[in-house]
Amino acid sequence: MIVVGGFVLLAGAPILLAIDPNRWAIAFAVASVFFNALIQYINAAQSATMAEVRREEWQQFASLTEVVAGHLSQVLSYYDARFLSKSASMRKDEYKTKLRALQQLLLDHIVQVLRLQLGETASNGVLSANWTMRGSEENANRFRVVVYNKHMTDRQAGQANQWKEIAEGIPGASVAYLTGTVSLVSDINASDNNKHFSPTASYRSILSIPVLCSSSIVGVVNVDSTEIGLLETEQHQLVFDIVYLIGLCQLLHDGA
Repeated sequence: MIVVGGFVLLAGAPILLAIDPNRWAIAFAVASVFFNALIQYINAAQSATMAEVRREEWQQFASLTEVVAGHLSQVLSYYDARFLSKSASMRKDEYKTKLRALQQLLLDHIVQVLRLQLGETASNGVLSANWTMRGSEENANRFRVVVYNKHMTDRQAGQANQWKEIAEGIPGASVAYLTGTVSLVSDINASDNNKHFSPTASYRSILSIPVLCSSSIVGVVNVDSTEIGLLETEQHQLVFDIVYLIGLCQLLHDGA
């Protein structure tokens, strides 16, 4: 379990991800994710000062929560159209494409939430996010990016030459894949990190958040920052529910 602002985030999401996808499991996941997000908002709002700027901040958080809730209902509608409607109106390729697009939007929401939390210190373009997955067979000890957030139009995901190694001693997503815990690389140019990253990398720090399912890791969300000192390990609590929704989309995608 994870404690956020004095509340316990229910372990329902990881447990549900272990169940074969069906409408009731997804509906319960929807309720669980939205409920957790709502609790975070209420708890933080109660402890906030009454200053206008603070009230505005939480109104924006509430708006983002509503948008994510809307995407949750989209997951249900996609599943219905693919498997439960009498006409099975949605083709497999269309279903998988829509789930990928939804993951991209959710990655964008992660960036928005963290930018809001950081305030003016995180200007547009400083943060980005991506969803990575581990390979199989000859790539079982490697991972690569599958989806970038929708504003990262200069990067193309899923290319064969983008595989990165998973091994002891390699910081970042590799640690998240090996341990199932959140990993933070404060500065990729630090002396103990620079040998593992390209000198031309477009980011300086990385927050890696794994999605677990039945003790297995579905994938890892990476949040990248072009500046050092902005990302902190505790920030994963702000986007925990969105990260697990990305994982749910992945399991539905794989089970199509």
